[in-house]
Amino acid sequence: YTEGIAAAAYATGDGTAIQSAPDANANSLGNTNIYVKKTETDELISFIKFDISKFAGRKVSGVKFSTRSSMNTGKTMTVALHIANSVNFTRETLTWNTKPTTGNELATVLMDASSARKYYAQTATRLVDYVNTKLQEGAAEIAVALKYKDGDSADLKWIGGKGDGAYGPLLELEF
Repeated sequence: YTEGIAAAAYATGDGTAIQSAPDANANSLGNTNIYVKKTETDELISFIKFDISKFAGRKVSGVKFSTRSSMNTGKTMTVALHIANSVNFTRETLTWNTKPTTGNELATVLMDASSARKYYAQTATRLVDYVNTKLQEGAAEIAVALKYKDGDSADLKWIGGKGDGAYGPLLELEF
């Protein structure tokens, strides 16, 4: 974390669950990447968690969430950030059958061929409200889910995960 007026943290955990292989751990697909996809017969949802323990009891005035990713040239996909209702998952044990349930949509992003960091547009004040609720509860971690919303999901190449360093998911808090 860097702290001052704002604090930023990369993900502390992540993983992808695949509907078509409900009992299988799918994270051998890419040992650092995460994925989102939806077809008529399959869905991939990725889960990400962040350590917020050092900010328990504080109130944020703003929250930014961003990822780095790449799609095939000329293709786009809208991905929605949702509440994940549990932090009890690991990359090594996550399956479709053990994945957390998900809640409200918090934000969306349009992924394209550029691998530049993209910030998610918030859905009303839901992202700030979610983080503040967890901080007031004294939660040590928060978790979110990336889910397909619209577009060319078969053309996603990758989304940077926890193991991708500066290409990983980033949570920025403003106090």
